[in-house]
Amino acid sequence: MKLKIIYVIISIFLALIVFYEFADRKIGNYTITKSASQIPVFNYVLSGYDRNNYYMAEDFVNDYTVDDGYLYYTYISGGSGASGWCYLDDKLILSRINLKENIIEKDIDTIKYEYMYKKISQIHDRDKKWLTELNNKCIK
Repeated sequence: MKLKIIYVIISIFLALIVFYEFADRKIGNYTITKSASQIPVFNYVLSGYDRNNYYMAEDFVNDYTVDDGYLYYTYISGGSGASGWCYLDDKLILSRINLKENIIEKDIDTIKYEYMYKKISQIHDRDKKWLTELNNKCIK
């Protein structure tokens, strides 16, 4: 009987981990979606509306964190092209969203925000490999 109870508890715990891992996370007017089901590379998709009701979406979000009223995120420019998912530039960009004012600040200074950049700029090996393959670069 104890073994069955332990098995049920472990099963519930594992189900919660899987649900949390793939559930969308709402932060202010923005949604962070785990990209495993949508895009084969990078970790997240970030989408939402700014204060001017402009819709933004970043497909290749590497990582993010919320700190002191800001959503900081690193990403690679790119998206869906004629031949599938592709990147425009392999440079990792640091941006942030002021959650109170709902203002997006693109390509902020990585030196000024060095601590934050280091915190969210580690690129997985699979993504580094994807960036080295020229057929994944968008055709201009």
